[in-house]
Amino acid sequence: MFNQYFLKLVVSLMLGFGLIFSSVSWAKNPEVAVENRDSNGDGRVSIDEWEKSSFIFDKIDFDGDGYLTAAEFAKKWGMPIPGQEDQVSSESAMMDTSLPIADFHFHPGGLAASSPSGAIELMNDTGVKWAGSGVSGGRGVSGRLWEQYSNQMGDRFIPFAGQKEFNYAFLKGGASAMLDPYNPIISRFMQQIENDLETGKVKGVGEIFINNMHSNTNSRMRRKVEVDAPIFRDLYQLLAKHNAFLTIHMEGDSDSLEQMENLLSSDRNGRILWNHCGTNTSSGDVRTLLASNSNLFCELSFRFMHKKSSRNIFLENWIDSGWLELIEDFPDRFLIGTDAHSNQQYRKYVKVIRSGLLSNLSPSAARKVAHENAQHLFGLQ
Repeated sequence: MFNQYFLKLVVSLMLGFGLIFSSVSWAKNPEVAVENRDSNGDGRVSIDEWEKSSFIFDKIDFDGDGYLTAAEFAKKWGMPIPGQEDQVSSESAMMDTSLPIADFHFHPGGLAASSPSGAIELMNDTGVKWAGSGVSGGRGVSGRLWEQYSNQMGDRFIPFAGQKEFNYAFLKGGASAMLDPYNPIISRFMQQIENDLETGKVKGVGEIFINNMHSNTNSRMRRKVEVDAPIFRDLYQLLAKHNAFLTIHMEGDSDSLEQMENLLSSDRNGRILWNHCGTNTSSGDVRTLLASNSNLFCELSFRFMHKKSSRNIFLENWIDSGWLELIEDFPDRFLIGTDAHSNQQYRKYVKVIRSGLLSNLSPSAARKVAHENAQHLFGLQ
């Protein structure tokens, strides 16, 4: 009798485990996940067929079309897309470790590794081959920080100048001082930058804060000035003469966008790199700007991994479909930026750039955005 009882217990346990394994298998089967919810037989799951919260639905709906497919379930669970299990290219498989990156929003002196040697070590660990910046580096930094890094990092550092000077002028005298060509700070900078451009020390000027009224946490630093003010027209002409870039931090207010177009059209030999491209505007608006202005380029820092979701155009496992299409249509016009302020943050941001942005692009577009555009525009070897 004991043997019969024991046998029934074993059978029951086996059946129980079988049901558990079966349910686990179902939960991680993208095609079954669709089939069990698809009440109208159209091969996808609508919000009306979804039994869980709309928040979870939106997390799985990567392309934002209002339907869940087997491919989207697979992507959410990190599984091969049904029917494409054997189509992963060796190039995509190597993306995470071998695709070099040019980072155009690097913070020298602001990283935990606050020396040129520490920056190189961090870049080597994350597959970043070049880093570009003109940011002042934060409190306690004296002199021309970009020059210190450029001297020690050689061709791996892409120097920009001017942020510190324009910020100092603004903090001392407000927007009018920042735009005044006779302000001693601005006057000295304009003389110095011409020499730096002629000797090839810098690749451009910036990041200049033009309109950061809603994208700067420090209220003292907020301002909104005209992009095509006379001082910037003079600077833009000088940069055009030396085949260099003006890089700007500018929210996408309609008047700011119009002023930027005025500056771009004043000399097509001049070029603008729009930091945090498209902040407070749409991919459609950016598309119009890129189509009309061949000398406008986009840098994508601050458009991911931030608390305000409206600023996010990609995350670790998601990319906005409108921006994805835009980048694929204009692959020659986009550059990468991290805008990180610590070692830990830097590593995390580079990882998200690889998984959320580059891995979702076609191989040719990914190479261009990651480094080929930078190599072409700045003569990097």
